[in-house]
Amino acid sequence: MPRSSGWWTKARAGDAWAFGQLFDHFHLPIYRYIASRVHSPADAEDLTQQTFVKALEAFPRYESRGHSLRGLTLPAGQEYRHRLHQDQARTRGP
Repeated sequence: MPRSSGWWTKARAGDAWAFGQLFDHFHLPIYRYIASRVHSPADAEDLTQQTFVKALEAFPRYESRGHSLRGLTLPAGQEYRHRLHQDQARTRGP
């Protein structure tokens, strides 16, 4: 099991230090995942931060089927799609 598995377990229990370790470990891969889909580095950073905020809020309910990057790429993809829909709605207007 990867070394991050203990961090997942502790973060789910509310351990802020463990969540910080997950952030440090997964921030760059999540940023790269999002940056490959958006045109602006600022948007990529914003969506990356939103991904981790949502993950922090959801961690007590999170049921991992493994301790991997996939546990964060799914919410990252959801954040990207949500932003994309918002941008499209703004472009179309009221």
